[in-house]
Amino acid sequence: MSKKTWSTILVVVLVVAAAIGIYFATRTPEPAPTPSPAPTEAVTEAPATEVPATDVPATDVPATDAPTAAPTEAASAAEAVAAVVATAEVKAGEAEEAVATAAAEAEKKVEETVAKVEEKAAEVVAAAETKVEEAAADVKEEAAEVAAAAEAKVEEAAAEVKEEAAEVAAAAETKVGEAAAAVGAAVAATEEKVAQAVGADKVQVVVWHTFTEDQEKSLSEIAAAYGAENPGVEVLVQSQPRQGFLDKVFNAVRTKTGPNMIINFSSEAAKYIDPANDENTYVIDFQQYMSAEELEAFKASLPAAVYEETVIFEDGKMHIIPVYTSGPILFYNATWFEELGLEAPKTWEELEAVARAIKDKHGVPGFAVDSLTDLANMLMMQGGAAFVDVENKKALFDDAKAVERVQWFADLVKEGVFTLTPTGDYFSNDFNSQLIGSYFGSVAGLPYIQPNGFEFGVAPSVMDGEKWYPAWNRGAIAFKVSEEADKATYDFIRYFTNAENSSKFTQSVVSLSPYAATIELPEYQAYLNAEDINAEGLRAVQAHLQDAGVLPIVSVSATIRTEIERAITRASTGEATAADALKEAVETVNSEWAAN
Repeated sequence: MSKKTWSTILVVVLVVAAAIGIYFATRTPEPAPTPSPAPTEAVTEAPATEVPATDVPATDVPATDAPTAAPTEAASAAEAVAAVVATAEVKAGEAEEAVATAAAEAEKKVEETVAKVEEKAAEVVAAAETKVEEAAADVKEEAAEVAAAAEAKVEEAAAEVKEEAAEVAAAAETKVGEAAAAVGAAVAATEEKVAQAVGADKVQVVVWHTFTEDQEKSLSEIAAAYGAENPGVEVLVQSQPRQGFLDKVFNAVRTKTGPNMIINFSSEAAKYIDPANDENTYVIDFQQYMSAEELEAFKASLPAAVYEETVIFEDGKMHIIPVYTSGPILFYNATWFEELGLEAPKTWEELEAVARAIKDKHGVPGFAVDSLTDLANMLMMQGGAAFVDVENKKALFDDAKAVERVQWFADLVKEGVFTLTPTGDYFSNDFNSQLIGSYFGSVAGLPYIQPNGFEFGVAPSVMDGEKWYPAWNRGAIAFKVSEEADKATYDFIRYFTNAENSSKFTQSVVSLSPYAATIELPEYQAYLNAEDINAEGLRAVQAHLQDAGVLPIVSVSATIRTEIERAITRASTGEATAADALKEAVETVNSEWAAN
């Protein structure tokens, strides 16, 4: 309590004490009691009044004889009250002082207590914070454990879901396969019904190809015209991806799911021939459908070298009918040639000189070639090298003349005068970008020449030493399916290669027709003699057609081409000398040939 409160209490006490004193001082006294008989012995000590107890009257003492007791008591009471008041005041002062002291001490105690409480509170807070941190750490640890456990559960659940999903996918795939089979069966049934509706005796001839859209358009138009003239036959022209095309054909033919015909080289037809067993030969012999007169007329319609290629197979039969002829020509940068005062080379020595001049001036290879195999054949055959011994099944293209020519080319590649590998499938892109100065490529590649800021020209390829030119004769190859289908396929091929259709299709592929009847057509002559770069390229091929050479077509012809390309590549990259590379190539070919 405050000092003011204590002072108020003390005053109240004093007032109450004074009131009590006044009360006792002013009240009427009660009658005195009758005294008891006094003892016989005298009182030795008198009271404060010095009056003997026996002399005090009991009652009715006259006022004149002695003072009454009331005034005395009142005075005494007043004195007593005054004393009490004085004492009370003293005590009040002391009390007030004590209260002040007590209050100061209490305040001090309170401050000390507050300080202790604050200190204790700080300790408690610090302890609480420590506990909180410990608890938080525990919570984090527990949370991490919970998270880890949860993650493990999630991974387990995910694994289970994936497993279930895989099972579902497998089941779905099975269902899809079953559905596809059902759809296929339904489609086949529908097609069969349609075929029955339009005539069950219609024969199909399926043609697989990798031609461009324009070339396919020409082929399809010819097929449609044939179908209109022959309602019992339907020719289906089906485009296929270029990548892996020949492998796809080979596997499909072996499993009886392939086409009736393709257009390719005679070396491709040789893959399907077994000269010892006609049952293992998958390609048609066209001679079986020709009379003696028809065969003679057919032979007379073709250049000798082209006809020879149709019957040059090991079994002596005719397994290809020529469709069109092309060959390598020289594409050159006419702007650079004029700048350097160069002319189109006619010999290998001149080709090296031209290529060096371009390399020295422009820092790029002066020459390249699309077909390494045909370049190697040109080098070897014009140099008088041996090739193969068909009778004894031996490859011979590793002789000294072949090694000399191949090493010459390889050395120039390593020197950077020639180059080996295009940035794309062919060197036309590199030529357009002036990454090379010239190259040998097919005349059919003319539509792809789009020079970037320079003029270009074309010229016949090099002819040096013995006359030999690699004419590229593509022909129709037909596969055995059934007697009726095989006859229909042959009949379509003869229609496809008649004079008018040969002219139409060869123009679409920018090539030459090998047939005399076609060459005499006015529209074909106009095509050859046009004043454009395409016609100029075709004339560059024609310049060497009389020197076209035919290499023997044997069962390992495809392997021979592959191994020659591999040998010239190895020699040009420095992996092996020309001698070693060609020797290993011959050994590979002879090993395979002996096994056939």
